[in-house]
Amino acid sequence: MTKQQKKVFVIYETIIKRVNDKQRICQSPGCSDYTINSHLMQRNGVLSHITENSHLI
Repeated sequence: MTKQQKKVFVIYETIIKRVNDKQRICQSPGCSDYTINSHLMQRNGVLSHITENSHLI
């Protein structure tokens, strides 16, 4: 691996870590809790059948 490739790899890893560590607020109306980043599903998709008040526990 060249020095340039190592530099790009370090930058990439830093960006990925920041994205994964970022806390996000729940998008459910009236909820101010942080999300747990457990999945990425479309709204009213498969999981909507087992939610309670638009929250999956």
